[in-house]
Amino acid sequence: MEQSALAVTPQVQQVAHAVATVQPAVTAHALQQVLQGIQHQNITQGVKAGNEVATLNSESMKGAKKKDKLADIICFKCDDSGHYAVDCQTVLCLFCDSAKHASDDCPKHDMPKPTAVMYGLCRDDLLFFDIPKSAEVKSKRDSGKNGRIRVKGGSMTVHQIIKELTFFIPGNHQWDITQTEENLFSVVYPSKADKARLRKINDIKVDESGCTMFFEEGTDQNLDSWRIREAWVRVSGCPKELRDDYLALFAVGSLIGKTKQVDMEFTRAGEVVRLLVQVLNPDLIPDETDHYFDG
Repeated sequence: MEQSALAVTPQVQQVAHAVATVQPAVTAHALQQVLQGIQHQNITQGVKAGNEVATLNSESMKGAKKKDKLADIICFKCDDSGHYAVDCQTVLCLFCDSAKHASDDCPKHDMPKPTAVMYGLCRDDLLFFDIPKSAEVKSKRDSGKNGRIRVKGGSMTVHQIIKELTFFIPGNHQWDITQTEENLFSVVYPSKADKARLRKINDIKVDESGCTMFFEEGTDQNLDSWRIREAWVRVSGCPKELRDDYLALFAVGSLIGKTKQVDMEFTRAGEVVRLLVQVLNPDLIPDETDHYFDG
């Protein structure tokens, strides 16, 4: 009977030698089955190792893509790149929003503090108080996308709220959400249309926590507002010493409102002072009023 030839590796030779030593009567068929089992085990181990390497490479590629994606993200909170505002770990100063110093070390503590200034002193209908604004402060203007989310029936974190919002407004948005008090959050929606859609829905029941999210307008929408009007006025009866005092003429305008401009060219040309004044109502400006000038 003719036997088939086998390609025997050094490892296979050692196994074959061991088998032959223990059982000299091993047949060629049995020996072939042993060798095939060893080869199958080696192949299986190689496949497992290859799968592990492929898994590691896949996770590394995902991590690299995520880093590349975050590199283009600018945080709304600290203006730095690489993360979203909701994940920002930067602690900002409570008084000036700076990340360069702690709140207790803010230089504004040592600056002069402004006070309210009263204008329109000549009559009650024109009287108002003006609070000067710091020149270096740049407040975020309401773009019409600002709103509030109120949580009832429990409590939720910012991340939980973002998870619910993403279901209704899908996309890679950088959510700007801040908790202002217990169960109340301020939010800037991606667009006015998104805000209007959720305002129309009005409330959402969260199944996981049993809470209900209510969508409200921003706080600034509820504030009463009025607009100061400007008017050019002419004031007669001022002595020449007062008409020549540019700065003192600003005080003259404060009798009816807040002086914005003094027309010195017109004033020096005659005996009448011309002023641009902010007033509550130009129709209430009196024809005459008393004043005292210590000239």
